Amino acid sequence: MVHLVNEAYTSQRNCLTGEKSLSSALDVREVELEKDFKVDRDLNSAVNIAKKCGALWTVHSFSKYSLLNVEEIDSKELEWRPY
Repeated sequence: MVHLVNEAYTSQRNCLTGEKSLSSALDVREVELEKDFKVDRDLNSAVNIAKKCGALWTVHSFSKYSLLNVEEIDSKELEWRPY
């Protein structure tokens, strides 16, 4: 299944809190999601995009102590489905 996702504001939205509070400046490569917890802005965006996919985001864990753990998806089973 292929999901078309609008990626607008995914780099500005904190993937832990959902708040749109992060810098949109492209030269800022790391974002602070919690006190003393920084991640690359692309990882933050990727988590937000994955969350928008809903069903694909079945097994997940993203926190200060466990960065990212997503179930692997077999690309042969993907089908196109517009949103």
